[in-house]
Amino acid sequence: MFNRILLILIFLLSFFSASSVVSAAPGYPVKVFFSKTNAVDFYDLGAVNRISPTLAVGTYAVEEVVKGPTASERNRGLFSQLHYNINGPSDCSGQNYIGGSDFLLNINSGKATIRFCRMISSAGTGDDARITMEIRKTLLQFSSVQKVVILTKSGNCFGDMSGMNMCLK
Repeated sequence: MFNRILLILIFLLSFFSASSVVSAAPGYPVKVFFSKTNAVDFYDLGAVNRISPTLAVGTYAVEEVVKGPTASERNRGLFSQLHYNINGPSDCSGQNYIGGSDFLLNINSGKATIRFCRMISSAGTGDDARITMEIRKTLLQFSSVQKVVILTKSGNCFGDMSGMNMCLK
């Protein structure tokens, strides 16, 4: 009797192999773009793969830029300028890993408008260019996005030192 049960168990285990029982993580694949420590220009970014748990893939992807790369990705020379420069309390409702929402994202007629809910400090045009490219490349991967507008907490164009809010025109 014991041998018969053992044979049945072996049969069942061979039928349900580990590869058929363990499935891929549910969700939606996205790329997240980070700056490179050894980049020769501000537009040279590295992409990493993530799985969004919801259909809000744009929001998830930018949240990942805010969080920054994993330890192994940092060891490969990737970093998030946005992660280092975003600070202060949020003026938006909602929750994420640090309390309030970091930003609001609206995608309409091919234009993604992101308004930050926290301050973004900047040491100058290099920081601005890296942050802009991390966000732009991350959002432009989606077919529903052809243009990206980045607004500060106060609603002005990010990186527009002219004060003319050229990104809104």
